[in-house]
Amino acid sequence: MVNTEDWVPETPLTVQTLNDINTANPISNAKSVLKQQQFLVRLYLNRIYNKMDKASTKTMKHYRTYLGAKVGGYVRKSLPNVVVPNLMYSSNYSTAGTPVILFADDAYHQQFSFTGSNFFVHHMLAPYMYLLQKQYHLP
Repeated sequence: MVNTEDWVPETPLTVQTLNDINTANPISNAKSVLKQQQFLVRLYLNRIYNKMDKASTKTMKHYRTYLGAKVGGYVRKSLPNVVVPNLMYSSNYSTAGTPVILFADDAYHQQFSFTGSNFFVHHMLAPYMYLLQKQYHLP
């Protein structure tokens, strides 16, 4: 269940790498298709492909360092008995189960308004309960 105004389900910022995309896609064999192009076209398209691949791979390395290794270190310090799993080299994830989207409207915004500093205003139980009751006509 997701409140459309809640920023927490949108984190961490994600970037899919070329390895995260399902196998049946037009990008999976792009290198072999590019080899068949005319020289100048091949140069241009290879440059674009490599830029996209390099940017997403670099971002993934940063996420792995800061959101994986460093956060894992903090977790191990505060919870010495916890076993931190090996990191996957991917940020390809999706919400499990059937998504239930709770749409915020003007009435919601009047009751749960963002002041510029109450960053979790839309993440608490009350806003979710409000939207559930309103959207599904619950008592």
